[in-house]
This record gives sequence, structure tokens and C-alpha cells, in this order.
Amino acid sequence: MMREPDDSAPSRDAVGAANAVTSANAVTSANAVTSANAVTSANAVAARVAHRGLRSGLALRASIAAAGAAVLIAAGILLARAGIVAHTFPPFVTGQTHTTITFYSGPLLTAAIGIGAVAGLLLVAAVTDLWRRRLIGPDLERCQPGLGQ
Repeated sequence: MMREPDDSAPSRDAVGAANAVTSANAVTSANAVTSANAVTSANAVAARVAHRGLRSGLALRASIAAAGAAVLIAAGILLARAGIVAHTFPPFVTGQTHTTITFYSGPLLTAAIGIGAVAGLLLVAAVTDLWRRRLIGPDLERCQPGLGQ
């Protein structure tokens, strides 16, 4: 009686090909691990450089915002002082030396209030940047979670 070939048993060629693929995968895996380590160290260096850049960028942005807020506060004070003017006239009532009438300029006072609001927003931005800079710490190992992390 003749046996029919069993299709479920692997042939020698199939076993050899499977072994070749397995060894090729092992080599590829070892190369991937080596290249991943190289990429990881390159990424670590890039992360440190980016961390330093972020810290200095936050400090610069905070100082610019604080300086801008100081300039805007000074401008707001000048506008408010120009918006309230006291005029002196001769006395209307007997027994008085003069009559003072205060003039309020709506546009100047509105501008002073608007500039004050913008200065307040700049101060909030400066404080937030300094807080973020403090949270990320001087190096990557001491980073603290918070504010978007």
C-alpha cells in the first residue's frame, strides 16, 4: 500500500528556511538593540540640551514679560495722572480763596485701565514661566510633575 504524502509535516526546505529566518531575526534584533542604545544615548544628550534650552527660554520669557509689565504699569500711571486734572478758578462762594473743579478724561482713564489689565496679564505670564522653570528643575533627574506634565 502506498502512502500519500502528508502535507502537515514540514519539509526539509521549510525547516531550513524557518531556521534562517529565525537567525536573521535574532541578528536583526541584536542590531536593533544596539542601535536603540545608540539612539537612546543620543536622545538623552538631545533631551539634556533641550532641557537647558527650555529653562533658559522660560527665564528669558519671564524677564521680558516682567519688564514689559513694569513699562506698562508706568505708562498706566502716567495716563491716569493725565486723565485726572484739577483746575483752579476764582472763588464762587464768598469766604473761599479759590474753587477747584476736577476734570476726568474718559479716554485717558480707559486707556490706563486697559494698560493695567495687560500689565497684570504679563505679570501672570512671568510668574507662570518662573513656576514652570522651578518645577522642571536644574536637571532632568530632579523634574517634578505639575503644570502640564
